Amino acid sequence: MWKKKTLFFLITYSLLLAVIIVINVWVDPFMHYHAPLADSFYYELDNERSMNDGITRHFDYDAIITGTSMSENFMVSEAEELWDYTFCKIPFSGGSYKEVDDAVERALHRKDVKLVIRSIDPVYLMEEPDAMADFFDGYPDYLCDDSVFNDVEYVLNKDVLLGRSVPMLAGGLLGRRGIASLDGYANNSFGAEYGAEAVLAEHKPFTIESQQVKLTDIEKAQLNLSIEQNLIDVPQANPQTCFCYFIPPYSAVYWGDLSERGDREKIIDAEEYLVERLLEQSNVKAYAWDTDYEVTQDLDNYKDYGHYSGTINSWILQQIKSDHGLITKDNCKAYFDELRSQYANYDYNALFTQLEKE
Repeated sequence: MWKKKTLFFLITYSLLLAVIIVINVWVDPFMHYHAPLADSFYYELDNERSMNDGITRHFDYDAIITGTSMSENFMVSEAEELWDYTFCKIPFSGGSYKEVDDAVERALHRKDVKLVIRSIDPVYLMEEPDAMADFFDGYPDYLCDDSVFNDVEYVLNKDVLLGRSVPMLAGGLLGRRGIASLDGYANNSFGAEYGAEAVLAEHKPFTIESQQVKLTDIEKAQLNLSIEQNLIDVPQANPQTCFCYFIPPYSAVYWGDLSERGDREKIIDAEEYLVERLLEQSNVKAYAWDTDYEVTQDLDNYKDYGHYSGTINSWILQQIKSDHGLITKDNCKAYFDELRSQYANYDYNALFTQLEKE
């Protein structure tokens, strides 16, 4: 009798697992196996680490917008109006240079990509080349490779089944079908408050450290390894693709915080070295707008020291298209000399006067 019960249990359990697998593979909410079945289910785009690889696998595109949260507010539709390309957007909030670069490399293996627009955040300049963001639940590597052996973490995932596949099945039966727009994907500006109050409300007056440290040889060597591995290798392997790397225009508050810590000169040194290395690559363009002070010193553009509004994302696309802010071998030194002079002599506490205008 116990053998029959055991056999019945094993068969029932196996069938249950099979049903779960079939549902998760059929619906495939993270688009790991196939393109979205938009005629049957509605695909919400709302989980960067789980969905970005599926986007680059199955969407149609020949241009990419990517980077950290500084790339989340870009509108794909605006980019497509400026360039005669079909864009996808794959932002990685808090993403390291390596994480973003790995995603770009996979995308270029899958599609014939003509253009990559990518943010290069200065806050990650001093990280180790292999640094990855720290995730409490672990990184979904099983969604980023072609191995079937680790897919059990996806197809037998309770959260995927109950949190995604079953609701999508139910929604499809009720007629909710389609796919969310990439324009709104990961957009962090909806409902956000911008202005001096948002940026400076909890900020104390600046006490600037007069002694600023410089980039050391050891730090420069580590930075060089990161640049080679995470910013140069892929362009060198894909000479047919144009890479537009841009340094996001953080607000003047960011430079005040660096100045307080004594790290301002180090970061400017690192940025300058980064750009110099990028300019060695014929298919790489480097852009920066930290000297566009009407943007960076107007806190109405920001919700914190670095995150700007979608209006600035639109402005950035227009600047790149028109090559405004393009750093070249001819203007590189002048650009960084101006940046050093501006923020070495800037009255950071004058930023607090913007609070009085609100």
